[in-house]
Amino acid sequence: MQALSLRFGDTNGVAYYTVQGASYHVVATLAAERGTPLRFEGSLLSGQKLIVSIPDSAGAKAQTIELVRQGNRLLVKANPMEGD
Repeated sequence: MQALSLRFGDTNGVAYYTVQGASYHVVATLAAERGTPLRFEGSLLSGQKLIVSIPDSAGAKAQTIELVRQGNRLLVKANPMEGD
C-alpha cells in the first residue's frame, strides 16, 4: 500500500492505493475541520485517472487533484486544469 497527504485549502485528506490484479484500487478520503468526511474510490488501469474536485465559493474555480496511473506509478497533479 502506498499513501500520500492531500490538501484543498482548509480541507485535508489522504489517498492510498493497493494493487489488485492488473488494477490499482485508489481511495481518497477528505474532510474539513467541522465537516463530514467524504470518500472517493476507483480502480485504475494504466492510462486511467481519478479526479477529485472541491468547489470554493459560488463562481470560484474548483480546486482539483488528479490521481493518474502511468504504468507502475500513481502520479498526483494538483489543479491540472489551470491554464486550460
